[in-house]
Amino acid sequence: MEDGEYIVEKIYEDDFGCEERPENYEPQVIVSLRDAKGAEQLLRQPDVWLYRQRIEEGSRVRLTGGRLYSGEE
Repeated sequence: MEDGEYIVEKIYEDDFGCEERPENYEPQVIVSLRDAKGAEQLLRQPDVWLYRQRIEEGSRVRLTGGRLYSGEE
């Protein structure tokens, strides 16, 4: 996925089905992103990171080096 600006369309909890999460697992979410051309892509991110960045559905974000950052900074 290319670095750039996106809009968060949807945030999904990562699903392990009936399997247990590994020990020391950092909870992840799957983020659906839309670029300026309307293309959508999925990206996995740590849930706590999105919370700290105040990223939620509808947020404008920057993707840099595989990590999402709030576009409000």
